[in-house]
Amino acid sequence: MKKFDEILNDAGFRLENGNWGFEGQFNQRILGVLRGMYENMVSCLSTEEEESEERNIAVKRILSTDIKDLDVSVRLINCLRSVEMETLGDALSVRRSELLKIRHLGSGSLRQLDRIVYNCGLKYGKLSLRDFYIRKTMN
Repeated sequence: MKKFDEILNDAGFRLENGNWGFEGQFNQRILGVLRGMYENMVSCLSTEEEESEERNIAVKRILSTDIKDLDVSVRLINCLRSVEMETLGDALSVRRSELLKIRHLGSGSLRQLDRIVYNCGLKYGKLSLRDFYIRKTMN
């Protein structure tokens, strides 16, 4: 992002004797207002970036949670592990409809996972089980 002084310079303002002016006629109060607006905008952007970064860290932590540490049934854990899904991120990387193809995993078990997805504000991914296996073997 450009600095405030660079923006003013690009807009045709000139720094003379430590004061900004526009062909000697620009009011310093207006410049103060513009500077305040700019600084406010920059501080808001950095706050949003920090919040976004914190959310990304939290989501990564949630997705790296081991399946066995989730508050779900042993049946769901065993079904997911049978297809080499070890973390919540593994389970959420595939489409919900694909999870129903896992042997012995029914809609009741899947509702437990749905609850976690909903509570964490996450979504299921776009991979098929086949794509998941291919990606898993490549890593």
